[in-house]
Amino acid sequence: MATKKDTAAQIKAANGTDLDPTQYTAAELNTLLDLAGHEDQTAFTEALAGYNADTTTVNDNGLRDGQPVTYTHTDGKQYKARVIRVNDPETGDVALQVDDLGAEARQMTVLSDKYTVED
Repeated sequence: MATKKDTAAQIKAANGTDLDPTQYTAAELNTLLDLAGHEDQTAFTEALAGYNADTTTVNDNGLRDGQPVTYTHTDGKQYKARVIRVNDPETGDVALQVDDLGAEARQMTVLSDKYTVED
């Protein structure tokens, strides 16, 4: 399976567009790759513009800034949270906003094994 970085390189080879793979999900990059090889680049340009309308960072699992997650606190309890930003797209480490915790712990950096993505 190709990495997002590999797919971005294939897009550049196909039509010269240089993309930052951390800004797109794997599915978005695959769609862009499918469109990059066509002579008429209208569909590629439109898809890219749509994806660029949301300029949040995306990790390798498709996690976006603002996405709801369930955070497991050190006290063992689970809390609803949302991603403030993806700190490391490769490892999945994020900064979370956890409104149900006191102000001193409301925003925190969390390792990828301490949260699960909500459906």
